[in-house]
Amino acid sequence: MSSSKAFTNSGDDRPTLPSPRELMRARHPDLFSDSTVIGRSALPRPVFDHFLDTLTARKEEYQFEHFCRLIAEREICPNLRIQTGPTGGGDSKVDSENYPVASEIAERWWFGEPTGGAERWAFAFSAKKKWVPKLKADVASILSTQRPYSRIYFFTNQLVSDRVRAKTEDALTKSAGIPVHIFDRNQLSHFVYEKGYLDLAVRALHIEDVPVETVKLGSLDTARREELLQLDAQIADPARYEGARYQLVEDCIRGAILARTLERERYEIEGRFSAAERIAVGVGLTSQQLRLAYFRAWTAFWWYEDVGEFLTHYDVVEQLSVHSNESEDLARLCTLYQLLMSAERLKQVAPEKSRVRTSLRYRR
Repeated sequence: MSSSKAFTNSGDDRPTLPSPRELMRARHPDLFSDSTVIGRSALPRPVFDHFLDTLTARKEEYQFEHFCRLIAEREICPNLRIQTGPTGGGDSKVDSENYPVASEIAERWWFGEPTGGAERWAFAFSAKKKWVPKLKADVASILSTQRPYSRIYFFTNQLVSDRVRAKTEDALTKSAGIPVHIFDRNQLSHFVYEKGYLDLAVRALHIEDVPVETVKLGSLDTARREELLQLDAQIADPARYEGARYQLVEDCIRGAILARTLERERYEIEGRFSAAERIAVGVGLTSQQLRLAYFRAWTAFWWYEDVGEFLTHYDVVEQLSVHSNESEDLARLCTLYQLLMSAERLKQVAPEKSRVRTSLRYRR
C-alpha cells in the first residue's frame, strides 16, 4: 500500500512504510468514521488573534465573556452558573462560579476536573487592555465576598508572556492564599485550534463570514452517534448504576471506543478513557483495569501514533498481567509486546526505552 506518510525515517533505501493509523484504516475501515466532510471552518489563527485583540473597539465584551464561559465549561468544569445583574459580574462579585454537584455525577465527567463538583471556584473575564490592574481588582473583589473559594480563574483577551503570567500568578496566589490561574489570548487560541473549538468560537463571538464545518453523516456513524447519545444519557443518570459500578465502567469504555470510531477529537477520547479509569480503580477489579489499559495502549499506537503514550499504558498491562493465570490477560500482553518489538525495529522508540530485552520475553 502506498503512503505519503513515512512510519520510518531510517535514511536508507528501504520502501516507505505506511503509518500505523494508515495501516489500521486500510485493514479495518469499519473502525473509522464513514462520514464525509463537505466543508471545513476556515479562519487563520492570526486573524482570530486579531479579532480577540480588537474586541473592545467593537464593544463585544459580553460576547467575549460568553466565549470564555463556554471554554471554561469544557476545559475546567461544566457546572458553571451564569451570573446576572446590571453590570459585569452581576451582584455576586464574580463573572461566573461553579455550583455543587454530587460526586456520583462529577466522577463521570470526561471533560473538566471532577474536583469541580465539590470545590467552589470563582471566574473572572476581562477584555481590558490594562489587564493587571483589572485582575488585582477582581481578586480583591472576589476575596471580599468571604465565600469559601478555593481557586480563582481569570480570562483575558490580552497576550501575556509566560514569565509575566507565572510571576503574576505566584504573587497573587501568595497574597490571596488560594491559587490564581491566568488564561490569556494565546491559551484561548490554543484551545480553539488544538482542541477543535473553532466552530464554538465562531458562534459564541458572532464572527461573520466564516464557514462552519459541514459533515454528511455516513450510515455507520449515524447509528454510532445515536448509540453514544443514549449511552451518555445513561451514564449521566446517577441512579442507574447503583450497585452496578462494573457496568458503569464498561459503558464508559464503550463510549470512549464509539468516540474513537467517530474520530472525535483526541482530548474527548482520552477524557472518556480517563473517566472510565477513575471509576475502574474504585471498583478494584484487576481484569477490568487491564482491559482498559490495553484499549488505551492500542488506541495510542494505532490511532495517535504516540509511542510514548503507548509505553505508559503498556507498562500498566504488563504489571497487571505478568502474574495472571488468565489466558486472555496474557494474550493481550503478548499482542502489545509484538507492537513494542515492531516500534523498536522501526526505530520509533530507542531500545533503552522499549525494554524489549528485559520485558515479557525474558521474564520467568
